[in-house]
Amino acid sequence: AEEVTGAVLHLVAAHRGTISSEHGVGRAKAPWLPLSRTPEEIVAMRRIKAALDPAGLLNPGVLLPA
Repeated sequence: AEEVTGAVLHLVAAHRGTISSEHGVGRAKAPWLPLSRTPEEIVAMRRIKAALDPAGLLNPGVLLPA
């Protein structure tokens, strides 16, 4: 199943699509986040997460692993 997911998400990204939907990326698709977000965007996401959740209590390691 993971190979199929990877193939589908790579195809979607190749057509400038996004790997997320209405409820965000989620745990299952987190490894493929770099397909649709730049390193700079991911850094910004980490900074926002750190600012809003400095103790790391909200969904620790789910979308943005340490």
